[in-house]
Amino acid sequence: NPDGDSLTNLQEYAFGTDPTSSVSGGVSYQPGGNVTSPGLPIALNVAAGSEVDYRAVFARRKNHTAVGLDYSVQFSADMINWFTSTETPTVLTAPNSTGDIEAVSVPYPLSVPVASGFQKPNFFRVGVSND
Repeated sequence: NPDGDSLTNLQEYAFGTDPTSSVSGGVSYQPGGNVTSPGLPIALNVAAGSEVDYRAVFARRKNHTAVGLDYSVQFSADMINWFTSTETPTVLTAPNSTGDIEAVSVPYPLSVPVASGFQKPNFFRVGVSND
């Protein structure tokens, strides 16, 4: 972590951020277009109108499978108990978008396990590992 921003070099590579700069905002993109700025994962309500559709949105390398990167999205209601999503990420950018990074999303589950049963999740995190 040469820039001191708490992200490992693997995370910097996986999210498309600069490992020599500690300045990183959230990923930004044009739906159906390009990633306009790689960055850290963000939570978004992507529903239209008055509906609610919260999603964990993150930058992912387009060649993640070929380079052996695995992204794991986890949700929590209490930041103690974490539930790993089995949902396949939805690509939000164009298939022929420019650059090496695409924006993807995973929907928040309706509830996650906690010590006392189940609750609505309020938190998420994205883990990255390499094979």
